[in-house]
Amino acid sequence: MYYNDYSIENKAKREGVFKLVKKLKEQNVPITAVGIQGQGWRIDKHYPLASDIEALINGVAALGVKTMITEMTIDVLPRDEFRGGRHTSQRQTREKNLILILMVSPKIRRKG
Repeated sequence: MYYNDYSIENKAKREGVFKLVKKLKEQNVPITAVGIQGQGWRIDKHYPLASDIEALINGVAALGVKTMITEMTIDVLPRDEFRGGRHTSQRQTREKNLILILMVSPKIRRKG
């Protein structure tokens, strides 16, 4: 079974996910992964912070289950308010850092 939800990288909701997974495991519910929905992420607005995503992935792994990225939207072109200049460069750096975290984490379950 997968538990799949949105905004679980936020600290309060993340802690709730940890409690839920722990409780399910204590009751012998066969939970194997937690799914992260990244549809509302706004890298240009520093949401979410990469450290929050890492904390979620590491916390889930510490409970003995995998993490799945089940939904993610990534802009490939700059949004109007960030076209050109310093803002585009900063946003691209944040996007690259986030993608690298997600790609290299051994705690993310990959298909294939």
